[in-house]
Amino acid sequence: MSTDTPLVTIITPAFNSAVYLEKTYASILAQTETSWEWYVVDDASQDASDLILDQIAANDPRVIVETLTTNLGAGHARNRAIQGARGRFIAFLDADDYWHPEKLANQTQMMLRLGIGLSYGAYDIIDESGATLGHVSVPPSITYHELLKRNVIGCLTAMYDTQICGKVAMPIARKRQDYGLWLRLLRRGGMAYAVPGTLATYRRLPNSLSANMVKAAIGTWRVYRGMENLGIVKSCYYFTYYALGTVWRRVVQKMFKL
Repeated sequence: MSTDTPLVTIITPAFNSAVYLEKTYASILAQTETSWEWYVVDDASQDASDLILDQIAANDPRVIVETLTTNLGAGHARNRAIQGARGRFIAFLDADDYWHPEKLANQTQMMLRLGIGLSYGAYDIIDESGATLGHVSVPPSITYHELLKRNVIGCLTAMYDTQICGKVAMPIARKRQDYGLWLRLLRRGGMAYAVPGTLATYRRLPNSLSANMVKAAIGTWRVYRGMENLGIVKSCYYFTYYALGTVWRRVVQKMFKL
């Protein structure tokens, strides 16, 4: 690897993602901001992910691949990459999603110009085959207490500045560990800000649809009680906002067939 320190470390946990990895990597190569390293942690995949990643890394010294022998979950995999990250900015991109070409440039320029510690943005949604399903808009900014009511920060758009926030790991959990990290970053005060425009495309796979809504709800409750150590009353208060918001979004999605 080059001795030059990259501006951004892009963190990707990969598990049985062979069919998508090359497209995800292509979206990184297409970035107009080229000062990056891609840190991929293969979470004990059983497909050809390791072969594809090894081939990419052999041809691009900016790509780091770490392979786990036991599947430990996305949160643990991301934390391994955070620990080894060299970039000032840490960004997240799952192995089946991809970024739009100006994403890194627009985001880092805005954060440097305004001294922002955590930023995020809007993104499109596609299905397993690549067909468009919808678009997720985001508020221009959000505080810790607002984020407790609803997680508006899509992991594939999030980026934080280690010079402002320090190098902060995700909570160790199978669900909602990214949500826990955003709350950790905002807990000490301040706000997160949205980058104008659409930054990325999220691939909604069948196992991430409404069949997992109950697991998502349980994960959110555990964020309140286990990660944020909120009391029962506060947890119920914020969970009510979360639940009502989730139901409303499902109604809107059905109305517009998203």
